[in-house]
Amino acid sequence: GKHFFLYQIFYDYFPYFNKFRVPAMFLILIQFSVVVLAGLGLDLSTKIISENNNNKSVKKLLCVVGGVLLIIIGLKLMLGNEPDFGSRSHPVLNVLRMDMINNDMMKSILFLLIGGGAFYITRMGWIGRQFLAGIIIAASVIDLAIVDNQIIEPDKKSYRQSTMTKRSLKSAYLSEDEVIRFLQKDTTRYRILPLGSLRNENRWSAFQIESVMGYHPAKLFRYNKVKDEVGWNSLGVLQMLNVKYVIILEELPHPAFDLVFSGKLFHQGKYQKANVYQFKNAIPRVFFAEELKVIPELDDQLNTLRHQDFNPLITSIVENEMGDLVFNPDSKAVITYWSPDKIEIHAETPTDQMLVLSEIYYPEGWKITSHPHWQINAVNTILRGMFIPAGTHHMVMEFVPDDIRYGAFLTWGSTVILILFILAGYIHKNKED
Repeated sequence: GKHFFLYQIFYDYFPYFNKFRVPAMFLILIQFSVVVLAGLGLDLSTKIISENNNNKSVKKLLCVVGGVLLIIIGLKLMLGNEPDFGSRSHPVLNVLRMDMINNDMMKSILFLLIGGGAFYITRMGWIGRQFLAGIIIAASVIDLAIVDNQIIEPDKKSYRQSTMTKRSLKSAYLSEDEVIRFLQKDTTRYRILPLGSLRNENRWSAFQIESVMGYHPAKLFRYNKVKDEVGWNSLGVLQMLNVKYVIILEELPHPAFDLVFSGKLFHQGKYQKANVYQFKNAIPRVFFAEELKVIPELDDQLNTLRHQDFNPLITSIVENEMGDLVFNPDSKAVITYWSPDKIEIHAETPTDQMLVLSEIYYPEGWKITSHPHWQINAVNTILRGMFIPAGTHHMVMEFVPDDIRYGAFLTWGSTVILILFILAGYIHKNKED
């Protein structure tokens, strides 16, 4: 990361390098490259060692094995018998860490000697090239199996948990419980707000229940700003996000919420009693704004959202002038079709209006394909707003990002090129034979 002097150069100037969420994700490319290079190296080295009858190949082999062996021993000497683990130091864990270091060192030396020995006996003519490749591949598989076993079935003395979960736990996780069944009875389009220990729960999505919380490593900038810097204390924010129910394990003594159900909820591997509160001031997913307030700066928008008197039905925040609108309470709008990449809305309005859709605003990708001249604007920092003229309209909004089209073209194009290279190599080899 930033502690390596080349990182900032790559981050600033190399294409797509900054798309990695954390620097460690770059290891994916390194690991893939190492595997490819290892395969090429195995093919070339087995060919050299089996075809050369001079002693130079043996000397090179001894240099490689000896060099790697010295590196392993040198790393161990650098760590010493009592390495400093800094702020993560722990009397019990330090012993486990040293045991892991010593065991891994011995295994590395053992696999190194097996590999070097296999190359040597091949050089002596005792086994063939294919048998040598088989030994190296078998040793690699055994090495991976040892590591895999430590992750899936770790020793109880290692203080680590298995990454595997029981089938019964998964079955319960994906099965309906009392709270899920209650929420599914409501066929309207709404969202829920889980609080307390439920805030990072993603289980709702398995039952098509939309939540304004949950966890995902890739966070939307605008939404994350509202969630962290405004929060859920503003009832107006809950309204504009189409929140209808609050789910909590404790009680929620607030006049804006009514307890409508209590029942069992599967959470953290067991069934727990949860309370479902209905938000009295919930509004539909799509609505018309009475008036617009132009606030260009993001920080000023967040300050407005924090006010307890903020009401999205009365005032909606926009970043630019939208034109004159005359609110008409007889205006109607209803979502006739909804999917993650396509939304259809039927709207009837006697006057020019600002239609607000409680879906996250994206600056790119979403387009109103039914009315190409209509624009999607940011409303209340994170929602979508469309300024529509008086009349009856059937609006179709679709997600058609250019990068998906370009990505598909590059994927198929590179696949065709790779196939042509493979065929060309195959044809060229047959001609030489």
